[in-house]
Amino acid sequence: RRVHGVCKVFPQDEWIMNNILASFTGAERGPQDCPQFLLNVTETTNVVISMRQEETRRQGKEPLFISFEIAQNEGRGIDFMRADLDYVYPPKSFINYSEISIELTLEAAPTPYTLICRTYQYKGAGRFNLRVFSRTQNPAAAVTISDITGQAVASAVARQTQRANAGVGPASAGPGAAKLNPWDVAGQSVLEACRAAAAYSGPAPECIPLVLRIGQELKGFNAVLPAKETARSEYSSGPPTIRTFQQIVMFAKAATAHPDADMRAVVGAMVDLVQSIMRRCG
Repeated sequence: RRVHGVCKVFPQDEWIMNNILASFTGAERGPQDCPQFLLNVTETTNVVISMRQEETRRQGKEPLFISFEIAQNEGRGIDFMRADLDYVYPPKSFINYSEISIELTLEAAPTPYTLICRTYQYKGAGRFNLRVFSRTQNPAAAVTISDITGQAVASAVARQTQRANAGVGPASAGPGAAKLNPWDVAGQSVLEACRAAAAYSGPAPECIPLVLRIGQELKGFNAVLPAKETARSEYSSGPPTIRTFQQIVMFAKAATAHPDADMRAVVGAMVDLVQSIMRRCG
């Protein structure tokens, strides 16, 4: 099979680039779990959008199958795919290239467009660089990017925290108890998911959904951590809990049956890490 590529040059006197670093956790179930971004377009502009994955072939890993789509959703994240979504760039086939890109004209809009970077369901974790090139010489007209990944999840955790502090639901603080913070509620959900995965005994494939639940709960936990925590140096390349979660997934997939000592050890490390973060946050 022949693969043809085109090299495009972006002269600085014609194009302005904005970029942002992001990552897939390996627990993406659908668009609501995938990295999402807002593209703010103040003037109709010709743009090139590129998603380049971190190089992994030297570690013997193939690139993830990736794709992206753009919709006008009034400046909000997209929780699930709907037939009535106003697509500017509709969903396409997934492909395991190191980099994919599109070129299109984005019309000026009163609210930002929503861009979703997609990967196959549960197919692995990885980091990528999202770049947006705007064909303009006016910096004020260049398309800007903002990361809203986890925004919807954070809102859901905030509502759950309000209910808990009001004495409603399983996470209720109880009468007279100290008020809970969002990371307390989300952290307890992560710990419960870890205990369920560690306690599982049986065929390996049936453990995967339990492991992936840890990843789902981590999205909420990481989304509500205070700035004093996420400003720490260990977050410079992404949340440390995600790196530990990737190890859990690796051992869960490598196991022939459960309980598996290696996976349980990493799940135990996750419990210690989450509890440590919760203590630091106060």
